[in-house]
Amino acid sequence: MPDGAGFPKTTFAVNITGALFLAVLIEWLGHRGESGSGTRRSVRVFLGTGVMGGFTTYSALAAQTDALVRTEQP
Repeated sequence: MPDGAGFPKTTFAVNITGALFLAVLIEWLGHRGESGSGTRRSVRVFLGTGVMGGFTTYSALAAQTDALVRTEQP
């Protein structure tokens, strides 16, 4: 998705999606009891921090790298 007027739309969209998924995950785990220990904690750390953290961080890296390559500033 091309960025317009200097605003990184792709990074913004991916980060909003990641934040929404994380909110749904935390809410879902919260309704099933204490999410600070045991299996729920492992799920929260793996999906929340690991998967969504990687998803949102990687989107920023990919978008910024693409912008640098396009402007011939690798």
